[in-house]
Amino acid sequence: MGAGDKLDELAKLIKNKCAAGGSAKDGIIIVQGNHRDKVLSLLVELGYTNTKKAGG
Repeated sequence: MGAGDKLDELAKLIKNKCAAGGSAKDGIIIVQGNHRDKVLSLLVELGYTNTKKAGG
């Protein structure tokens, strides 16, 4: 499983949890809609510590 596969898997999980569309490309996950707080808390739960809010 490569880095791109892991990114796609994480993007799919985030989109499912937010019930939103989006994409993963060039190391960036884009989620449609205003889900910054939900995505941030989900990433922290998964153990990602280098996270920040962006966009919106």
